Amino acid sequence: MTGQAIAADAIMVGALGVIAGLELRKRRPPRGQALVEFALVLPVLMAILLGAAQMGYLFAYRTDQQNATATLAAVAAQDGPGAPFASAVASESSRIGCPDPDATLTPPSPGPGAIVAVGLRCTWTSPLFTSASWPVSTTASALMPATPTPAPSGSATP
Repeated sequence: MTGQAIAADAIMVGALGVIAGLELRKRRPPRGQALVEFALVLPVLMAILLGAAQMGYLFAYRTDQQNATATLAAVAAQDGPGAPFASAVASESSRIGCPDPDATLTPPSPGPGAIVAVGLRCTWTSPLFTSASWPVSTTASALMPATPTPAPSGSATP
């Protein structure tokens, strides 16, 4: 290539750069841009992560409460309403960390062969945000035996 051709190429590149709005000289690397972007994105990411953790805790609590309600339904179907049911409500609500259980038994005095439904309502307080609490309600049902189960006797029969 001759000197005139090189000069013509340089003029063309310069003209194209100006026309396209491009600056062909080297730019300095951006300083602090990544830090500013990170500072803007961090609160959003933290909110998403804490919200996901919060939902995980709530799901685990609701699963425990559902299991407790199923146990209460089994106790109600086996023993009916009364002291064993009230004792089971206290025991299960203490196990799942429910300080204010609201247990309902439907029908209130079921007979043999009836289907009993138990509802348990507790207030769940978030372990992440102690000022946040939500009511959680679960229900379960069980079939009472057609004949009452006899109370265990003191002696075993061979």
